[in-house]
Amino acid sequence: MKKYITAYELVQAYKADYGTLPTYGIECTELQFYADANGYDMPPDDDVMSVCHQMRTWAQPAQGQPGLFGN
Repeated sequence: MKKYITAYELVQAYKADYGTLPTYGIECTELQFYADANGYDMPPDDDVMSVCHQMRTWAQPAQGQPGLFGN
């Protein structure tokens, strides 16, 4: 029986093991292999894609308006 894991936890575990996010464009495939190899039940693809997108967004430097005290 496979263990349940959320999409966020799966992506975090992958990142902890490999030091990077899954390859852009084949995230679901890479994470499916990772989940199978570690005995996890794969979360829905839409959830995995949204978590990967959000984590890539967080990794980008902030752009746009300066902060409150920025010049």
